[in-house]
Amino acid sequence: MPKVTVITLDDAPVSLEPPALAATSPSSGKRPRVKQVTLDSLLPYKKLERDERIVEGKAEKQRMIKAVEEEAEATFVLGRVPPPFPLSVADRLAFVRPASREGERKAAEKVTAFQWKLYDLLLTIPEGRVSTYGQLATLLSSSPRAVGSALRSNPFAPYVPCHRIIASTLFIGGFCGEWTGKSKTKTAGTSQAGEGKKTGEKIELLRREGVEFDSKGYLKDKSKLWDGKKA
Repeated sequence: MPKVTVITLDDAPVSLEPPALAATSPSSGKRPRVKQVTLDSLLPYKKLERDERIVEGKAEKQRMIKAVEEEAEATFVLGRVPPPFPLSVADRLAFVRPASREGERKAAEKVTAFQWKLYDLLLTIPEGRVSTYGQLATLLSSSPRAVGSALRSNPFAPYVPCHRIIASTLFIGGFCGEWTGKSKTKTAGTSQAGEGKKTGEKIELLRREGVEFDSKGYLKDKSKLWDGKKA
């Protein structure tokens, strides 16, 4: 009787390599259990290849999503791009503050010496830290109201980081002319209203820099307060 080439279950591979042919002898008197090599028997190996392609596709998708998120992070500029920040005396004298609204007059929109001094000071506040209106007023020998007024008209936000200034109570405070409070009361001539769009942008900018506020709008970590020195 001629030798029969078969694949037995005992010869099945332990790895995911395709099965190999094995020669068995009928001398044992036992009828070998035969496993036929069919297209169906190769499906597990085809599935492995398919799963590997799926994994690679998912990884590529994740890389694309991450790239889009990073691009969005880099272009978050409050819906507008600020003008270049002038450094020389001549450039500052020539600078005219852009109109905040279409049709707004630009007359008398020069940046004052005090405002330039304040904006220069803001640029020394490191990312991930905040200061208060009162602290800046002390450093500039001025008043919190004057500081707040200059911050409201800051044309260089968020490059000049007026979003890093909060109230002396460590409350989130105002941003871009919008003041956030808990009620519609009058404080120092400023109307306090509920949270608005600009305040939400301020909270988001600070969150991205690692500064967070609690549900009531107060600074969570007091160690984030800037000590008034250059970074």
